[in-house]
Amino acid sequence: MIGYSFGLRKDGFPTKSNSALAMWANTVNEMLAPDITILQTEIAECVNFNPSLIIKNHKRKNEYLDTEEVTVQAVDFLKELINQNEEYSLYVYIIAHQWLHWSKCMREVKKCLKKSEIKGNVIFIRGCIIPFDAKSDQWYTRGHIRALLYAILQLMGKKTVN
Repeated sequence: MIGYSFGLRKDGFPTKSNSALAMWANTVNEMLAPDITILQTEIAECVNFNPSLIIKNHKRKNEYLDTEEVTVQAVDFLKELINQNEEYSLYVYIIAHQWLHWSKCMREVKKCLKKSEIKGNVIFIRGCIIPFDAKSDQWYTRGHIRALLYAILQLMGKKTVN
């Protein structure tokens, strides 16, 4: 299972989105009992189990930890474990915000697995509605319209500022 956070609050409190993602991660962990759980720190701080890996920072100092970097670190971790066990059957369960973010996470995981020559199935686990958070520090995670505008800017190749 890979859990991607959505939004950030510098006041130390989790966003509504990340609290809901953590509750969903708890449920998926109980239902499916994945062997490996990889979570971004904003979700990991709110779950009731110990993840296999917590991703907190970009590998390059002072770089923004984006979806792509979370995926690279997660797949690198999986690759190390797979190298230790040649006989594996990999199912990667994605926990992510259901409004735009999940599809990006799916694409990135599939791309990284292919690049790393790892065979596996990538599954987005739907099941609960993850809210936006008007108090998030990232403007595009505060609501539907902002997220849509962000997605359009991303498609146009524009770098956006948090």
